[in-house]
Amino acid sequence: PSNCLQGIGDTIKLESTNQRLFFAAVKKFKPDVVYGWNMDGISITLILFAQELGIPVSLFISDHWLIVWRQQSILNLWRLTTPDSELNLPRKLGRAALTMTGLMPYQLNLDLSHAQFCSDFLRNEITEDRDLVSNALIAHWNVDTTLFYPDYDRPSGKKAVYCGQLSPHKGVHIALEAYCKAVSRGGASDAELTIAGGALDESYLASLKDIPQKYGINSGVKFIGKVSREALAQIYREHDILLFPSIWDEPFSIALLEGMASGLAVVGTMTGGTPEILLDEVNALTYAKENVDECAAQIERLFDSQELRISLSNAALKAIQERFAFPRMVDLIEADLELAVSRTKR
Repeated sequence: PSNCLQGIGDTIKLESTNQRLFFAAVKKFKPDVVYGWNMDGISITLILFAQELGIPVSLFISDHWLIVWRQQSILNLWRLTTPDSELNLPRKLGRAALTMTGLMPYQLNLDLSHAQFCSDFLRNEITEDRDLVSNALIAHWNVDTTLFYPDYDRPSGKKAVYCGQLSPHKGVHIALEAYCKAVSRGGASDAELTIAGGALDESYLASLKDIPQKYGINSGVKFIGKVSREALAQIYREHDILLFPSIWDEPFSIALLEGMASGLAVVGTMTGGTPEILLDEVNALTYAKENVDECAAQIERLFDSQELRISLSNAALKAIQERFAFPRMVDLIEADLELAVSRTKR
């Protein structure tokens, strides 16, 4: 019980601090619109209070927080989804106290008329508020093509790269084993693989480093750890093939866009929002997630055919230029923010 009370106290203290800073910022800046971005890290009550103040709100959704916003932070403590009749007396008193102290907004319906999603996939994941977001704007992530671009002077080769977090749900072990299997079959003695990214689990990293040894590959695989975005752009330009082995449902991968913009031929899975980017046999070669043999076969195809690598690279660059290059995303979001403000001023 004492730990529970401490947890409640900490939640209320954090909420009180956030609200104090929020209202101070509103008073100072007098915003035309409040823009919520990645609200998984802060209580959604700040958006609800903005609505009570009559300030237009807009929300950008790039992960799954909107699916569970009613279970966030102090809203969960307040048991938003539980009717009064189903609460015990302490909970009823707590609910009343939170409202009276001003820690809870009176209006608890989130305005989603200007919600923006980074992918169709993520919008389709919404269940409870589906009707409210059915026409929401899709603003796909875009890539900065002044930073990520191909090196046309570099000859095409067999240098593969993985860039991202080193964790099981990213499927790094699948890509690494597939690469080793492709190399061990012969015909790719000049192939290389660079793995860039940090690992949260040292045991997983150790297991990755064991895979090349299992196939008798003692050179050609490099683990370079986490790198800066500027260094990452140069790393992409030094390679030919991007391995994108994600197992989980990626909402919409920025790393994938960066690799494509850098002129890499992609071998990847089609989970989550990725089908909104990749077209199999057009701008990428795809395979069923967690299928080492399929992945290895696609890598071998790229090892064997420079013409295929160049064809996929060119198609990927075209997709980036037409659909995923700045400032397209910025223009879409700006227009939606302006619309939110204009509707309030009518």
